[in-house]
Amino acid sequence: AARIHEEVLQGQGNPDLISAIQRALTTSGKAVFFTGIVIGLGVFSWLFSSIKLQAKLGGALGALLLINMMSALILLPIFIELIKPKFIFRKKI
Repeated sequence: AARIHEEVLQGQGNPDLISAIQRALTTSGKAVFFTGIVIGLGVFSWLFSSIKLQAKLGGALGALLLINMMSALILLPIFIELIKPKFIFRKKI
């Protein structure tokens, strides 16, 4: 949301929310995606552990990390577009 807020402010006189969301996802969205994939796959590697608890937690936590990443990249922008929270359009947070 902070990156979208920055993009809206850069629009100055004409804050176009859709364009701001697209620019934010194009730039910082890539970093969120690759970080989520790398960390998620690293945690999924715990599935091969001989310790049963660690293997189960690896599957659950890996799935949770990937779901969280996808939510940040898909659901958050959708909700921001639908709800249009006031803090996105404020000059300073």
